[in-house]
Amino acid sequence: MSKKHITDNWYIKVHDAKGDYEKVGDYIPERKKMPESIITTSPNNDHWNNWPGIDSITIKEIMSPKKRIKKLTKVFEKMLKVMDIDQNSIHFKETPERMARMYVNEVFKGLYFPEPKFTVFDDDSEEMVFLGGIDVHSTCGHHFAAIKGTAAIGYIPNGKLVGISKLARITDYFARRPQVQEMLVADIADYLMEKLKPKGLGVYIAAQHGCIIARGAMQNDSIMKTTALRGCFLKDKTVAEEFYRNISL
Repeated sequence: MSKKHITDNWYIKVHDAKGDYEKVGDYIPERKKMPESIITTSPNNDHWNNWPGIDSITIKEIMSPKKRIKKLTKVFEKMLKVMDIDQNSIHFKETPERMARMYVNEVFKGLYFPEPKFTVFDDDSEEMVFLGGIDVHSTCGHHFAAIKGTAAIGYIPNGKLVGISKLARITDYFARRPQVQEMLVADIADYLMEKLKPKGLGVYIAAQHGCIIARGAMQNDSIMKTTALRGCFLKDKTVAEEFYRNISL
């Protein structure tokens, strides 16, 4: 690949002894961290010879939502054909494209769009900040069945606060992808610990899973509950108890 082919359609990540860098030279656009790449080139590749000390370069084509929807539409057309669903019917004629748009723009948008802006501000508060009743809409990674529930987040500030809407938006950002609930609470907790750097925090999710409601065990009233605790929420029993009391209120 020549330099002129590295445009806004490519994500570049450079690995060297000093760490990982997501921008090399003025002509390579800076990108947010994305899933690990499909292609890793050798530092001995002729294209990178003029950059000594580089261990490897990760190159991945970034597919636009429009292009992804177009490709997925063709996939869903084939899927419905295999399922013997009449795509000439007025009810199913546009179903493949609707499905593609739904997955890219809504259900799995956390995979394809940037994370919400996360702005913190200085504050000397030392009491717990708690937000409950956060809507959770996610997807089971095993069966691609819907997960629907609510989340609660509490944290003890360490000189920084964040607007409560950001807690809801970050929850939705991580929820909008296929996964298991155990991973979801951990991802939210780890992200907030990194960005907010609180003394501690807790994330709680209670949700119903379509994979055991609409199929399999057929448990209509089942609710799965998961918790991720970090920092003083793990070390101080009274802090954890306050968090759980807030959830039950």
